[in-house]
Amino acid sequence: MKTKLVGLGTLSLFLIMLIPAYAEITEFSIEKSFYTIDEGIVFVGIANEANTMINVVMASPNGKESYLVGAMSNSEGVFETMPKNVDDFFSAVGTYQFTAFTIQKDNGKSLSLEFDGDKVLEETFLVLKLNSIENRITEIDKTVSFTVSITDTTFTNPIYSLENEPTGATIDSNGQFVWTPTASHGNIEDVDYNFDIIVNADNQEDRENITIIVKKAYEQPVVEPVVEPVVEPVVEPVVEPVVEPVVESAIASFVDKSKDPQSYVDRYNNEPAYKEWFDDNYSQYSSIYQAVGLEEPLQVPASFVDKSKDPQSYVDRYNNEPAYKEWFDDNYSQYSSIYQAVGLEEPEFGICGPGTILNPDGVCSVALEEPEEKEGGGCLIATAAYGSELAPQVQMLREIRDNQLMNTESGSAFMTTFNDVYYSFSPTIADMERESPVFKEIVKAGLTPMISTLSIMESAETESEVLGLGLSVIALNLGMYIGLPIIGVIVIVKRK
Repeated sequence: MKTKLVGLGTLSLFLIMLIPAYAEITEFSIEKSFYTIDEGIVFVGIANEANTMINVVMASPNGKESYLVGAMSNSEGVFETMPKNVDDFFSAVGTYQFTAFTIQKDNGKSLSLEFDGDKVLEETFLVLKLNSIENRITEIDKTVSFTVSITDTTFTNPIYSLENEPTGATIDSNGQFVWTPTASHGNIEDVDYNFDIIVNADNQEDRENITIIVKKAYEQPVVEPVVEPVVEPVVEPVVEPVVEPVVESAIASFVDKSKDPQSYVDRYNNEPAYKEWFDDNYSQYSSIYQAVGLEEPLQVPASFVDKSKDPQSYVDRYNNEPAYKEWFDDNYSQYSSIYQAVGLEEPEFGICGPGTILNPDGVCSVALEEPEEKEGGGCLIATAAYGSELAPQVQMLREIRDNQLMNTESGSAFMTTFNDVYYSFSPTIADMERESPVFKEIVKAGLTPMISTLSIMESAETESEVLGLGLSVIALNLGMYIGLPIIGVIVIVKRK
């Protein structure tokens, strides 16, 4: 049987050599990933022409070549051979070469299969690849050292090298990279050194790109301004029996008297390098104005004033804090008053605003009304909390009192009783608010919900409406300020 197959194969090869080439094989492989010795191996592929005879020849590991099988491509050029027993054709362990072609074997498609004695599978190829290499950051005179490696260690004797590497960088046969940047590698900003690490083995090559950043090594030099030469006037000798003492000028030597002194001030204010030069070389002068012979203008507001704050707060501290007043008077005597220093117009002495009185020390304070005048008095706590009797919240309270409560019998009776209680403690609370801004904000936060509920009273006109809405407001505030905290305490106690 084998003799007949060999003869048929030889005849087919002879005919193939005589017939001119027409079709080509574009794809050629085995149908499965592997075959055992008990299975039949099937070859599949694609030809670029339909209905074409496909021939498959085999070369054994010792180089002996023989015809294996033939097949016919279908209308789409696809072909598939009949199964051939693995045990009949694969005997020696090793690599077998298969070629599929139509006319000329040299124009065919080849395939290598490995036979290990038990199964046949496609020959595997090792791929040389470097493991990923991270970029590095270093400084001059600090050594960078790391070891590169390949993903598949079955490669023998890989050779490592560098391309476009910085001066002094090396890599040895074990992949050990070493580089110590010197002063010449540094600069006034960070420097990137980008290069390739290459590995070669078994006629394959792979490379990884890496960047090593050498951090800023030097500061940019500062260019000192050029000092213009000053031409000193020639002083003619004066022959006098008595020489009068000469008073030295207070103007600095660098000033050219033919120039506008303000030009030096402008350079000082607009050119940082010029300012630094002056401060370093003429520290004996209190300012650039003194050096050029100009009177220094008064700075308004003064340097200690924070422009984001209310200027009046500085006036209040001056009037209410003796230590602050002494500090200001000692350090800012060039200002005529605290008002000038903070940029406010100084009020005429002896005149206080509405609701205040002038104390013997010249400071205005809130006037406390006598008990018989309480019905027409203001809300001291709200005025202190909101900062002014003209605050919208204080005005609303005043309008409800005058327009709703005082126009009815029940409202007037309520205000008489309320005033007796309220004015017994409100002056103390108002003083505490003025002394403590934190306490003032706490009181303001507590008053806001109550004032919002009192706005309901603005619609009350008749006696019954004042009485009904007034009781509703009282009940609502008792619920907010007493009821809710009690409920909260009960809930917390129950949870414990």
